[in-house]
Amino acid sequence: MPKYLTVHNETMIDKVTVESRWTEIAKDPRAEWQVTLFTADIGRRWCEWDAPDRSVIESIFQELGIKWSEIVEVEATSASRWRLWEVETGKRIQNCWEITNCGREPEDTDAAEEAFCPAAVDSQFFERTRQEFAGTCCWKVVGTACEERIDGTLIEKRIDSDACPFFT
Repeated sequence: MPKYLTVHNETMIDKVTVESRWTEIAKDPRAEWQVTLFTADIGRRWCEWDAPDRSVIESIFQELGIKWSEIVEVEATSASRWRLWEVETGKRIQNCWEITNCGREPEDTDAAEEAFCPAAVDSQFFERTRQEFAGTCCWKVVGTACEERIDGTLIEKRIDSDACPFFT
């Protein structure tokens, strides 16, 4: 469901009034109000909503007599713990193939297709790691080709993790 940010500029409103509206807003099944950020000294607030489209939010506001100045569709982003670590330390998390030198990195176009490691082509963890491929979380990818053997299940990987130079 799309996310929306609503902007409200009401200089003559206080926090008590804003909070009293929450119970009414939260009961409406047409959209999900997530959070309100409020700056009392300037009477401005920003609200995050999940709704099918902006017209649903407009209808709710009109019915409840809530004024708004803007409704914008937005995308939420968040930093992974790894990215925060990178920013705080000034270091970069390395991919498994950079540590193990296995020769199965994504750029290895000369390698036969069976030589590719699934971690070097898997992009399913992008939202969490912000890395193009799964080289920073290879233990989550089934069938990785580590030390000339294929690791299958996560259980097998956990057993072998003590011997893995990347994991340790």
